[in-house]
Amino acid sequence: MLTAISNSSSYLDIEKISTVGDFNLIYEEKSRDSGNFQFHLPYDFDKQEIRTHYEANTGIPILGIPFECMIYDCHYTDVYIEVVPDQKHQIEFEPLDKTSLKKWIRLHILNYGRDPALSDSPQDAVFRLAFDKKQPLSDANHLLYQIVEAYEEFLKERAIVELLDFKQLKEKYPLNLRFATKAPPIPILPTDFGEEIFEEIDIDLNLHE
Repeated sequence: MLTAISNSSSYLDIEKISTVGDFNLIYEEKSRDSGNFQFHLPYDFDKQEIRTHYEANTGIPILGIPFECMIYDCHYTDVYIEVVPDQKHQIEFEPLDKTSLKKWIRLHILNYGRDPALSDSPQDAVFRLAFDKKQPLSDANHLLYQIVEAYEEFLKERAIVELLDFKQLKEKYPLNLRFATKAPPIPILPTDFGEEIFEEIDIDLNLHE
């Protein structure tokens, strides 16, 4: 159980949001006024699924892409998790399982700027769940449980080292999750276009002979 939902204005109305595309529209509008706004996603940890706020009194804090970053992505240090419908998710392009999740959570949160591709501080350590635009959020049902479970194991390890309670550790090492659409693929130039370029180069060279 990660957090209780207390502020009704911050919960996501799952009855109106079914895909990450729906989420993006709502988050973009909210972030125009509130910057890096954080929603609470109602989540039933016993059933391991996203529910409506009427059915779940606990939730998971969720970020989106703020309005000012919609064109140029400002969040290049996010750890990338690809959400796949068949549950064969990937984290930083390797198969996602308990071992890889624990590894990336530890590396990212405790990086402190050592690796420039990862976070500068625990507060900046964000894990991006990337969906196709029309993909249902429910594809992440079990994945969210796996992430929270691995995060809580990380906190237990830190509790032994730092002798802090869970509340203190959650403040020091927050779990930051971001919902976003997958980046579009880089376009590949057609091969005949490339051949035309080389033909023009040959013609120019022949002119100077």
